[in-house]
Amino acid sequence: MTMNTIIRADVRARIMEAARSLADLGRPFRQAEIIAAMGRSVTPRVFAYELEDLRQSGELRRVREKSGPRPALYVLGGKPETWPGADAGAPDWKPGYPSTGEYIGPAWRAMWEWMADGQWRVAGDLAIVGAEAGDILPGTARNLLFPAAKAGFIEPDARYDETIKRWCTWYRRPA
Repeated sequence: MTMNTIIRADVRARIMEAARSLADLGRPFRQAEIIAAMGRSVTPRVFAYELEDLRQSGELRRVREKSGPRPALYVLGGKPETWPGADAGAPDWKPGYPSTGEYIGPAWRAMWEWMADGQWRVAGDLAIVGAEAGDILPGTARNLLFPAAKAGFIEPDARYDETIKRWCTWYRRPA
């Protein structure tokens, strides 16, 4: 075993230890938070390489890509969990939530079905589809998207729209 292999294994272990402590906060965390929680410094190149390797191996999961000034967000890895009781194929990220809701259940199922083709959909359009299906406000339907992305059921992407001069979030179901 070379010294380089030992150093990289140590960096991976420190990254995962920091990620586990940050996961206890109950929210996604940024790269800067991982670095701060690691305690000792690491070169940015080695950190980036090992972080990406941990992501590809499934130990960490990226729930939001870096886009402009918005940093990437990470959670502890693993496959997204599906819970029993998700009817019509729309997954739940908590047991019975959101599929059992009288209003948000139909909204979530409609948004899930609309993303079935794997195409990117702007969050505002998804919210309108969900609002019409569940007879709820578009903001309420839109609030279902981030937890679904955090659970790994859909992928987010932030893009700058030149026509309206602002950032918009797009979502799709992974292939």
